[in-house]
Parts: sequence; structure tokens; C-alpha cells
Amino acid sequence: MEITSDGALRAVHLTDFGRQLAPDALAAEIVRVQSAAVAETRKAIAAAIVAIENDPRLRALTERGTDALNQPLRTSPPPVVAPNMPDYPPAPPRPAAVPPPVEPIDRRQPSDEEEEEMDRYYQRKSWLE
Repeated sequence: MEITSDGALRAVHLTDFGRQLAPDALAAEIVRVQSAAVAETRKAIAAAIVAIENDPRLRALTERGTDALNQPLRTSPPPVVAPNMPDYPPAPPRPAAVPPPVEPIDRRQPSDEEEEEMDRYYQRKSWLE
């Protein structure tokens, strides 16, 4: 049997002996083997978690984070001071962005051919009719 690391069945390979088993006995054996694999995987994961939790580096980070949470809240944020920077006056505000000029719309008159085509389309000679 092939089982993935999370306990899912990937494949089942039957031997000649396995092919001779009754269906119920075969199903019970598959369930037993998969259950044993899942139990082993859970034990390995639990052992890895314990090892990580007992790492002194992680404990130090956790304690530092807990300490920070137990500190009283500040009423105002600390001043931001740039190291080795002289005190300059603030920069003047930037002028507002000027939008680009709008191009004029082409208002040309239709040519005689275009007018004739429009007249055929609308089936009239002029707008006065």
C-alpha cells in the first residue's frame, strides 16, 4: 500500500495472498494498515511540534512578545528622529498638477459625397422636407 504523509491512500497493491482474501477481510486489512500509518504520522507530527516548542530561540521570541503585550499602552507615539540629519526647514508644498489641455473636437462639415450618401440613407433631399 502507498500512503501519503497526511494519511491518504495513494495506491493499493495486492499480492497473490491478498487476492485470495474475502472482500470483508481485505477491506478490514486495508483499513488497519491505513489507520496504523495515520497514527504513526500523528505521532511524528506531535514530536516535531514538541521539538519546535522547546527550542530556546522560539521561547525567547515568545517571552519577548508576551512582555510587549504586558506593557502599558503609550498615549502618544514616540517622536521620529532621523539619525545624523540636520534640522532643515520643511520643504515647500508642491504645486497642484495641471491637467493637459483638451484637444478641440473636429467640427468639420461633411463633404458633398457624404451628404449625398446620408440623403440616400435617410431618403430625403434636405432637412426642410
